[in-house]
Amino acid sequence: MIMSDSKDFDFNKAVEELKGITEYLESDEVQLEEAMQKYKRGSELASQVKVYLDQAENTIKSIKQPD
Repeated sequence: MIMSDSKDFDFNKAVEELKGITEYLESDEVQLEEAMQKYKRGSELASQVKVYLDQAENTIKSIKQPD
């Protein structure tokens, strides 16, 4: 199950975690093994955020459609 389908998914926390991962990967003190783990986690989060945003967009479109 995709986390963004869950009621436990927190969009703001996911975005904050992605920001932290980005800051780490852009820093001068990157360790290869940790960077690979963080990159994998970031990819997972990015996918979940995209699904969440796509669902939000579809909801807005359905609201805006005339009856």
